[in-house]
Amino acid sequence: MVSSAAPPPYLPHLDGLRFVALLGVLLFHFDVAHSTGGFIGVDVFLALSGFLISRNILHALPAFSLRSFYVRRFYRLYPASLATVAATLVAAFLAFPPDLARSALNSAAASLLLVSNLHFFAESGYFDEDAALKPLLHTWSLSLEEQFYFFWPFLLTLLVSTTPARPALRAPLLLLVAAASFAPAVLLHPRHASLTFFLLPFRAYEFAVGALFAVLEPHWTPPAAPSVLRSVADNVLALASLLAVLAAFVLVPENNSPTHALPVLAATVALIATPRSLVARYALANRPVRFLGNLTYSAYLTHWGIYVFARYFSSGLRVPMLSVPTLLAATFVSAWLLRTLVEDPLRKNRVRHCVPLAIGLIVTVAFCALGLATNGWDFRLSEEDKMDVRRAVVVTFRDMCVDPSYVKRRDFLNNYSDCCLVGDTSKKTPNAVIMGDSYARHLIPAFNRIGRDRGVSFMFNFKTSCPLVSMRDDAVIGTKDAFCHELHVRRWKMLRGEKVADSEPIPPNSTIIVASFGEFADMEARRRRLVFLAEDLKALGHRYMAAGEPSGMHMDEHWRFACMDLEKSPLVQLGRLLRSRKQSACLSDWMKPSSRSLQDWKDYKTLLAAEMPDTPFLDMYAPVCKDGEDGEPICRLLGDRNTTEGKLNLGYGRDANHLTIQGSEFLSRFFEKDLPLD
Repeated sequence: MVSSAAPPPYLPHLDGLRFVALLGVLLFHFDVAHSTGGFIGVDVFLALSGFLISRNILHALPAFSLRSFYVRRFYRLYPASLATVAATLVAAFLAFPPDLARSALNSAAASLLLVSNLHFFAESGYFDEDAALKPLLHTWSLSLEEQFYFFWPFLLTLLVSTTPARPALRAPLLLLVAAASFAPAVLLHPRHASLTFFLLPFRAYEFAVGALFAVLEPHWTPPAAPSVLRSVADNVLALASLLAVLAAFVLVPENNSPTHALPVLAATVALIATPRSLVARYALANRPVRFLGNLTYSAYLTHWGIYVFARYFSSGLRVPMLSVPTLLAATFVSAWLLRTLVEDPLRKNRVRHCVPLAIGLIVTVAFCALGLATNGWDFRLSEEDKMDVRRAVVVTFRDMCVDPSYVKRRDFLNNYSDCCLVGDTSKKTPNAVIMGDSYARHLIPAFNRIGRDRGVSFMFNFKTSCPLVSMRDDAVIGTKDAFCHELHVRRWKMLRGEKVADSEPIPPNSTIIVASFGEFADMEARRRRLVFLAEDLKALGHRYMAAGEPSGMHMDEHWRFACMDLEKSPLVQLGRLLRSRKQSACLSDWMKPSSRSLQDWKDYKTLLAAEMPDTPFLDMYAPVCKDGEDGEPICRLLGDRNTTEGKLNLGYGRDANHLTIQGSEFLSRFFEKDLPLD
């Protein structure tokens, strides 16, 4: 093992490998077709970080200085990250309404404190429907790396100091560290995907794999004139490994199982280990690729914010989204500016730029604190605008929900509960139990309002993408989602009156309101589901009720909500003031409903009338929809101007299928009469 104060030899092909990893991330984030696994580029980054950091530490021993290490890491990473956060906050101030601004402010605070991964783990998933409204979502991986840098020097120096006479033990011990992280990641992933995605203990194996090769590198490095056999082997290994990484960007599905990462990590180490191969010298270490590779960190910082704001403005202004080549060009131009104006100056002359850095940090923190203290800089809005729809970026409804299982199942905070109690929660026996997927979850505000007004409580049992199905329809879920299967078993135990851990029992002879209907495509499957569920619940002594879907937005109408947001942004308000422009057409009264919601509503009405005419139906569609002049249905997009629900521009939907808090509460007034409230 090398033990010298001299820096380790420079490996130019690693700059190219960084670019390859970044390319996968960009393809995935920019929604390029078939790049479902591009996010696995982050796994390549983590293995590279583990290798390079460990290599630098090992070469610096025994003169390694923790202080020097942390100072270099700080100036390498924090100034550019701070500049990105500051730019994001300025953009959010100019463009976002308060609800989106609050989300950006919370993530900015987490990024500044190096805990973004913890923040997004507690908030929601990386792949959820709100991701494109979070301009700092990508900083989770930077916080993960910074947390690794915090403890790894201690662990690695301890490993070296305790094995001075037996260096051969170091590689097996590092392998043990990797296994101790990888094994629980694999075991927990099916039920706790967010946990294994965001948190360091379940990602440490990726760093450890890179560190393992840093320990083995001196024994692997070939002589100056390697044999022909070694050269051929290196070339074959490097080519196969590069193709494996590129193939992963296309072949790996979005569920990010650790088992998918393992072959990519092996390919990454193989590419690190073959610096003299033709792939390394000509594909990864050529000048253009190395130039782009040196911009990798800056490009990673800037790309996601560019995409989020470009998509937000294109949707709100009804203009075409920037093309992928334009997004790539904008990313690398902004990365070059960030590198030239921030990264390089502070790395080369820390003392000279220390004061500007401190001032920038103070101003950014103060601006962030002001936004948090003023509810997303709501002083930008008139008092009338502040009455607008409460459209939370991530609709968790946690403030409405009493549920002890939330504490024990934190990775499902936003989209899962066995026994969420809402309304008058002093009443422990619920008047009804609402069960289903996210179509059940978005009814929490509705039943919370009814429960508080009428002095009753309701229990919710929901999991996103996991509808309630009959005991005879277990094959519908099968094994495609292990947690859905587990929840299916738990639900029916609860309905049978059996005790289930971390949950409250469902009272006997309960009213079960089943929400979600769009999971099945054909009428026969829908009929079977309705009939089987009603029969199974009746056999257990429960009463069956059905809850329909909201009208939803036709795909052509998606721009309206971003447009409504932009109408309240300082940029548009200023433009209107300068050009005396009136309110945008996005604030019209009516929209086309989504074809899915219309068809589901018709199917529900048809099937219930034919099969279960006495089954109460909670209708979310008819109260706000009617036939237009051309015979096509239209639905009220905004609040009725004759009600006291607030201003005209109160949206019912938070996306194409789900309700806002305000919309859920509003529609509850139409089906309240059908509920068992005695």
